[in-house]
Amino acid sequence: QNEASALELLTNGSRFIKIQAPMVRYSRLPFRLFLKRYGCDIMYTHMIVVSSFNKSQAARNSEFTTCRDDYPLVAQIADPNPIQLGLASRLLAPYCDAVDINCGCPQKWAIKDRIGAGMLKDPQNISDSVKQITRISSLPCAIKIRLLSIKSDIKSLRETVDLCRKSEMAGASWITVHGRTVSQRTGVKVNKQAIKIIKDSLG
Repeated sequence: QNEASALELLTNGSRFIKIQAPMVRYSRLPFRLFLKRYGCDIMYTHMIVVSSFNKSQAARNSEFTTCRDDYPLVAQIADPNPIQLGLASRLLAPYCDAVDINCGCPQKWAIKDRIGAGMLKDPQNISDSVKQITRISSLPCAIKIRLLSIKSDIKSLRETVDLCRKSEMAGASWITVHGRTVSQRTGVKVNKQAIKIIKDSLG
């Protein structure tokens, strides 16, 4: 196993940690190793679309490469089917430290395919996916979400908090909250107050 798992680093509040976000077209092995060289603590893969990843070794070789220095590594995966997410996690288990379900990608094609932010419409499916992954693989499972409300009061954030609580109860090891809604782009400031409310509402 790697020297330190992603979960250990994320749950250890003794120091500030540097995390490389999953980025489309960028978060491949050479980029991850480059960032590690300059002190990055945890690396993420790009979003791996499970529907193709699970089908063949050729697809897996195209979508995912790693090496012994590529750690701690979180593989970000996307699919609306909990069983398919579980299968992908089992295939990835020997090569990474955790998996992260992408429930935050705002691209129209992703939402249409019910992945990324398209999963936010079905919180039960998200928690079922977390359960399936933790049941059939040895990996910690995380989720990345967006806010379901632009307001930052507890009443407005109830849906988002409930989603996070369900995922936590299902076994999610950590939750990453992108402090914007699906419709908000990078020009909109991150809603830090909303993130704090969600954090304080969880165990």
